[in-house]
Amino acid sequence: MAPLALHQRSLGSIKEAAAHSRGCRSQATSAPAAPAAEPKKLWGGRFTGKTDPLMEKFNESLPFDKRLWAEDIRHRAAHWAGTCHSAWDRSTGERCCPSASHASFTHLQNAMTVRWSHWLMCHCSAWQRDDMRLRDLAPRVAMLPLGSGLSADMLATDLAEYLVRKGVPFRETHHHSGAAVKMAEDRGCTLFDLTVADLKTIHPLFTEDVAAVWDFNRSAEMRDTEGGTSKRSVLEQVVKMKSYVAAEQAAM
Repeated sequence: MAPLALHQRSLGSIKEAAAHSRGCRSQATSAPAAPAAEPKKLWGGRFTGKTDPLMEKFNESLPFDKRLWAEDIRHRAAHWAGTCHSAWDRSTGERCCPSASHASFTHLQNAMTVRWSHWLMCHCSAWQRDDMRLRDLAPRVAMLPLGSGLSADMLATDLAEYLVRKGVPFRETHHHSGAAVKMAEDRGCTLFDLTVADLKTIHPLFTEDVAAVWDFNRSAEMRDTEGGTSKRSVLEQVVKMKSYVAAEQAAM
């Protein structure tokens, strides 16, 4: 489908969505809803007071989302049209790149005739220098003179997930893990130094097996989903990336 036709079709969909939205608003009832309990904020376990109303107003994005949804759809429609146009440009370039003539320029004036493929190759030297710098970067960043950056606070999320596995809702566990971090900060110690008795004052489901949480390697291995940090997942990602690179090289 041509980019212009796709853009017009997308704008038609926007108008239909806007009409449907107005219809839904006209059918909405005006009966007041029952007051709901104030939810606990994520990471709120470390807070000592309520968030300032000015900060709440400054940080609230939903009113903007409700007002700008149509503009967001128009933006996406334009992006789709541009993507189609880029695909057409790429296919055209692949057909004529090796032999097409191209005017070179010097001092803002037409100069000698060159091939378009030659002009594109002019960028390879710059890309080659970037590639050399990137390859030099790997051995440099492999050394960290400042030492390890591991900290017990990095396992606060693991502490929250510990309670999740015991049946506590995730929206509550972040509050409890935040309270544990605050307790450690107030005492001038790390999460490792908190005893089971200390943690039980935050939630009764903390037991002796919480000691297994204080293991950085275990923390990484627990993320065993696709794209996760476990060894199995990382090796799977390496295989996929090798396949991608091989396919790209074969297509050149």
